[in-house]
Formats: sequence, structure tokens, C-alpha cells
Amino acid sequence: TTAYAKQGNAEPDSIGTSFNPSHWAWQILAEVQPLYLNKRPEGAMYEALDWFDGVKELGLLPLYVGRDEIGILQIQSEKAGQFTASEKQLLQNVALQISLTVYRHQLSQQVEARIQDMAVMTEVSLLVNSTYDIENLGKRVYQAVQQAHTPDLFKFVMYDDSTRVMTVNDFQNGQQIRRDVLFLENDLLSTIIKNETPVFWRNDNERDDAAAYFPLTDDMPASFIGL
Repeated sequence: TTAYAKQGNAEPDSIGTSFNPSHWAWQILAEVQPLYLNKRPEGAMYEALDWFDGVKELGLLPLYVGRDEIGILQIQSEKAGQFTASEKQLLQNVALQISLTVYRHQLSQQVEARIQDMAVMTEVSLLVNSTYDIENLGKRVYQAVQQAHTPDLFKFVMYDDSTRVMTVNDFQNGQQIRRDVLFLENDLLSTIIKNETPVFWRNDNERDDAAAYFPLTDDMPASFIGL
């Protein structure tokens, strides 16, 4: 038995094997129907399908909760005629239980992450409202954020509305690496300030949507949150 689990917004993955739309796993997920085979299928799509010596039948069951793809359950049998109607119904129930278990685990992880994020944001808010040391405020906020996340690059921006100038402090690997004084333009940071709105994305699709909406043309990271 092999379980192919989908993690977050990533593609399904099993033992480091990434899938693509022409892979057999995507076909199973797209059709949302179990597939039972009594011989190894032909074609490039099934080249990566595990079919061990002595296997007479194989079952592939999509794991879903509602419309959310969870993964795939693969079951191999060394006995022919193993997948009877009653056996298939039992496997459907097993697949559903696995789906619910994985889904609850993922939700639990998300809730824990959000609680941690909220605690960090509360600490950041207290720092901003209580500090009188503006020069070191960016560093203190950076240190607080690192308790929940370790960003590749952290920017703390101070904006002067009278001069329309922003002071951008860059932090990386636990220390400040750069400070720039810039005028508002059409870049990402300027967009956040001018629109007075948070901007964030978690993957390539959300990044492309954000770039098209505002619009943005500068080099944009794979994931980002700007408040």
C-alpha cells in the first residue's frame, strides 16, 4: 500500500517524485474515480507507476474531502480477483477515513501556524506602540517576526508623507544589511503605501494575480506578505 499525499499548495509528492499533468496520478485526481487494474497499463503516462513482481491486481483510489485533493491510495494484490464489489466498497470507506484524517491533520497544522502568527503580530503591534527608539524599531520588529518565520529577506519601511520619501531597511540572516532612501514609484513597496492595503501571495498563481491586479512589473519573490 502506498499513499501519495498532497502537501499544501504543492503538487502531490511521494518519496520525492513530483507529478505533472500527464502523470497517472493527476489523471486519477482529475477523474475523481478509483481505477482497478489486472495488468500493468501501457503508455508513457504509467511509466512511473509502481507495479511490483507478482502483483496480479492494483487499485488506485483518489483521496478527497469535498473538493480538496488530499492524495491517492495505491493498493496492490498478489491474488487475482481480489477486488470484489464488497472489497471495493470497503476500500472506498478506508480511503474516506484516510482523507478525513489527513485533512484534519492539515487543518490542525494551519490553526497552530495562525495562532503563532497572531501572537507574533500582537507582539509587533505592542513594539510599535511602545517604542520611542525609531532607529532600532525595524530590527526589533524583524526579531519578533523571526519567532514565527525566517524570511529570506525582511524589509522595514518608514514613510514620510510630506516628502513622499520612504526609508527602506533590509534585514537578512539576523542582521541589517542595507538602508535605502527612495521616492514613491510603481514598485511593490510603493504600491502597498499608496493603496494603504496589505499585499500577499503564497504561490506562483497568487503572485501572478497580484501582479496583474495592481499592476506590478518588478522582480517579485515566490511568496510575500506586506503590511
